[in-house]
Amino acid sequence: MGQRMKLPAWLRRTDERPLVELLELGLDGAMIAWCDEASRDVVLRMVGQIALRVAGASDGERLALHPTWSSVGPISAVSIEEFSRRAPAILNDELRYCESELRVGERALFRIAHLDQSLAGVSFSLLDPGQPIDDLISTALLEARDRNPEIAFRLDPFIRT
Repeated sequence: MGQRMKLPAWLRRTDERPLVELLELGLDGAMIAWCDEASRDVVLRMVGQIALRVAGASDGERLALHPTWSSVGPISAVSIEEFSRRAPAILNDELRYCESELRVGERALFRIAHLDQSLAGVSFSLLDPGQPIDDLISTALLEARDRNPEIAFRLDPFIRT
């Protein structure tokens, strides 16, 4: 497994599995924390999948992050796996306040940023909140939990499991 990230006491698990924590779920986005590289990769793959579903696209469509300011510059990927590997260049502690646009193809869909609460994780929301996506996010989290039994998911009180 990867390096452990600094966590507040309430985000630690006693069973030592990496943790994904749903901190907030809204009609147009969510805040999700992770505790290490394995759980970060799960979250970033899930965010990529949500973006593709909202766009009506499939894996293989270009996903890109365009930061509002950054020495890193934009990143793009042609698969969800590549996106989860490249996105940490922008979504990390050092660039905590750097907001980015998440694009599918040329279409800007989400505003996304690393959490600014001394936590490792992301906050993302639709740029045009015309359609509620809370059910889509919930479904994606439950699917990610089912695909990754080695990762613990804390979804209550937002999603009852």
